[in-house]
This record gives sequence, C-alpha cells and structure tokens, in this order.
Amino acid sequence: MRATIKDVAKLAGVSTATVSNVLTERKAVSTELKVRVCRAMEQLNYKPNSIARSLKTNQSYMIGVIVPDILNPFFAEVLKYIGEETNRHGYQMVIYDSGEDAERERKLLKLLIDNGADGIINITSRMKEEELSEAFPVPVVLGDRSDFPTPDKTAFVRSDNFASGKIAAEHLAEKGYKDFVCIAGPVDTASAARRRLEGFKSGLKSCGFSEKDLQVFTCSFSFDDGYRVMSRFLDTYDRTSRYAVYASSDIMAWGVIEACKSRKLRIPEDIAVIGNDNIWCSRYIAQGLTTVENSACELGRRAAELLLDALAEQGIFRQHNTVLEPHLCIRTTT
Repeated sequence: MRATIKDVAKLAGVSTATVSNVLTERKAVSTELKVRVCRAMEQLNYKPNSIARSLKTNQSYMIGVIVPDILNPFFAEVLKYIGEETNRHGYQMVIYDSGEDAERERKLLKLLIDNGADGIINITSRMKEEELSEAFPVPVVLGDRSDFPTPDKTAFVRSDNFASGKIAAEHLAEKGYKDFVCIAGPVDTASAARRRLEGFKSGLKSCGFSEKDLQVFTCSFSFDDGYRVMSRFLDTYDRTSRYAVYASSDIMAWGVIEACKSRKLRIPEDIAVIGNDNIWCSRYIAQGLTTVENSACELGRRAAELLLDALAEQGIFRQHNTVLEPHLCIRTTT
C-alpha cells in the first residue's frame, strides 16, 4: 500500500504541515526536522502526489527548458546541471529543441506558458530583443544571451563572451602566430557568437594586428559546418603561412581539426586551433583541444538557481544579470 503524507508525519514525529513545508519549501523548516522528514520519506519510499500538490499550491512544478541544439555537447551539459538543480527542489524539467529557429522557439515559449509551466529557461535564444522584452506571465531566464532592458520577470545568466574571444586572440598572439582565421557562429542571430567575434578582433588589435591579418567565416555552431568551412579555407592553404584558427565553439573546432587531418596537416606544427566552451570531450580531441572555458555546469546551475529563487519570490527576480567569467585551458592544439 502506498505511503501517505500522514504516514511520513507519524514516523518523523511531526505534523503533516511540516512535511508539506519540507516538500514545497514555502516555509522555513529547521535542519533537524528536514532530516527527520527526509529519512521517514526514504524509509517509507514515499512519493509525493504531484497532481494533488499542484492543486493545493496552484503550481505545476514543471519548468520548461529550450535549447537550440540538444545534440551539441555544450547544451547537453547545461541541461544536465539544470535538471540536477530543479529535480533537487521537486520540479520536473521539460526539454524542447528549437533547432536554432526563432519561429519554432517562439511557438515553444507559448506552448510552455499555455501548458502551465511555472517558469522557463531559454538558452542562447534566437528571438529578437523586442520580443524578449515583452512581459511574460511566468519568470524567464535567458541563458548565454547579452542583456538588455526587460521586465521584472526576466533575468540573464551568461558567460562574458567578449572576454572569451579576447582571451583566445591574446593566447594565439603570445604563441607567435601572425595570421588568423575566426570561424564564428551565427553572428546575426546569436549574441554569444557576435560577442566572441568582437572580442577576438579586439584582442588582436590590442596585440598590434589589423583586420588584414584576420579572415572571418560564419556558420552554425556545429561539427559539420566547422568541417565544411575549414575545408573550403584549406583548398588554397599554404602550410608555410602557419595560420591559427579560433573556432567559437568546441564542436566547431572538432570539425576544424578533422578537416585539417583529412589534408594531412599537423596540429599545431602546420596550423593551430583553439576552441571555445571546454565541453567534456575537449580534453580528448586531438589529444587535447586548447579552448576557452565557458562553464556549462555553472551556466546550468546558475540559471536554475535564479529561476527557483524567483519562483519563491512570486516570480520576481532579485538579481537580473549574472555574468560568468571565462578562463583559458591550454592543451596541445596551439
């Protein structure tokens, strides 16, 4: 027979109201009582009735998360850490893939709101600022998106993408490279891609280089596009020039490296490659990809923490703009 909240309260020696407060976190409960309640729930294998809880609290305990590409390891890591944090607080995460399409993203936002999501985390949104500046009926966290004026129910958590590009440029200059390629992401639709390119240009300028020392290509944040664009560049590549390539995501950098390997180019002897993100597999790409870390773990956790905090404050964010600092991970490709 399934255990009830009364069974938990009886075993823990507390009231049913205390058990409810532990489950919903709507009122403070002492650490001692929390421990007693949690032990009782574990001992009885108690599972809260989510439907009944929703009716009682007028919450769905559902959080919607939208990412542009669920197959990209960076976004998969972000989802992992959002899920860990939301699950720990009794929320269910519903995941949607927008396919890097603003219109689909727009429809998914509406779908989540119409279906009663308590809050939404939207990672690397492709929608326009004026659309995202509108007041949403639920709290929304925009992840890895440059901030702009928004209502109280919208907040930002992002890496300093300008600093990421600048760090990459300065590292390559310090290593003695003179000619550069930037394979940027979709700069017209993704602010992260645009800011990384701007930072890379700024970093080169501060090191004494000009626009003529840099070739820029734009494409999607994907392995296939990294491979395709790099292959096109290598069609006329003179290995004596010894270029350095900044791919503004690690998944693109992986494609870049495979394109170089297909032409029998040695890395970094014939051409250097630096990525951006430090996804989990970067340490294994080409025996270790040099990259700029924008922590997926921190992005996911902070996005979840911001949203959960807002949900506890009637949907209002106390902090509207959280910036995560990048750092350089030097490995073998530069």
